[in-house]
Amino acid sequence: MVVLVIPVGWLFYVSFIGADGQFSLENYERMITRKSYGRIFWTTFEVSFLTTGVCILIGYPLAYFLSQLPQRAANLCLITVLLPFWTSLLVRTYA
Repeated sequence: MVVLVIPVGWLFYVSFIGADGQFSLENYERMITRKSYGRIFWTTFEVSFLTTGVCILIGYPLAYFLSQLPQRAANLCLITVLLPFWTSLLVRTYA
């Protein structure tokens, strides 16, 4: 819990500090007045909802399919699903 609260709290605090180092709302004013921020927020939410939808459409049928397999076949299929994550970890470890 602390690992999440401290960085988010620090980011929230820094968002109220202006360019001169004093308390200011200029960052929030800029976020509201510039249209580029609105486009960025909209694109971010579009991508996140699309990603969530695709994961649900792929994940639930896959989980159901794996739950219907015999134990040995389910374990083998689960390993094939998890293998790319291990490969990514291995590459980052040696990089």
